[in-house]
Amino acid sequence: MIIPIFAKEVLHSGAQTYANLLSAAGVGLLIAAFLMSYLSRFGLRRDFYLIVAIGTASLQALMLVVHNYGLAMVMMVAIGFCNMIFLNQSNASFQFDIPNHLLGRM
Repeated sequence: MIIPIFAKEVLHSGAQTYANLLSAAGVGLLIAAFLMSYLSRFGLRRDFYLIVAIGTASLQALMLVVHNYGLAMVMMVAIGFCNMIFLNQSNASFQFDIPNHLLGRM
């Protein structure tokens, strides 16, 4: 989703709405980061990949029908949350799959 265009054309707002939408995604990222730091003690959970990939795609598709500012903010928090979990799990999975003698070289 292209957030500046969404803020201007769909929500009929300007730069402040764009900044708020980005901030909402940041809140979701922060919540997910704290959650992932807590869950790290249980090891890598590869089953999160499918869940958050479907979640991100579904939430972004649902943004097509959102024309309400408040709902858009909630959706952006959820999108940020799913994106952070996906990125965190991807990075951890990549590092676990690399042989020890190659760590730090890739």
